Amino acid sequence: MEFRKIEDKIIFIYYYSEYLDTDWVRKSLKEKGDVTFRRTLNFLNTEVFDISNAQEIEELEDIDVLDSEYPPIAFVFAEREGNYFKIKTHTLNTNHHFYFFEDIEITIEFIIAENKISILKQIDGLVKEDIYIGGDSVNNMPFHFVFH
Repeated sequence: MEFRKIEDKIIFIYYYSEYLDTDWVRKSLKEKGDVTFRRTLNFLNTEVFDISNAQEIEELEDIDVLDSEYPPIAFVFAEREGNYFKIKTHTLNTNHHFYFFEDIEITIEFIIAENKISILKQIDGLVKEDIYIGGDSVNNMPFHFVFH
């Protein structure tokens, strides 16, 4: 799993493990219309992003995976709004939107703890408004305060 900035979006890319012999993600999208990763990230079938046509595809670490039996699948995780990337509430199953400043390189460790608990959902339960992480928004939370 990884996050990539492509165009004006942050894209979540899921790479199938060599230990799986099924395309469980596409199956879930077809049967239920959505899919959940690590009990934390939720995506709708309308949020699938075609990475095969993105210019940034050449930057993917292992280009050979595109030719595998189960090529990676990608989803729109966040979209640019001004100097921030906004994550939809249903993606994180939160009551508030999360905004990450454009200079922050998001990693899975910012979203999901090792025990599959949503870090952002925990923060969401403590606040009563949208959360801006980094940048110069009036009510922002400094990045180093949240993740270090």
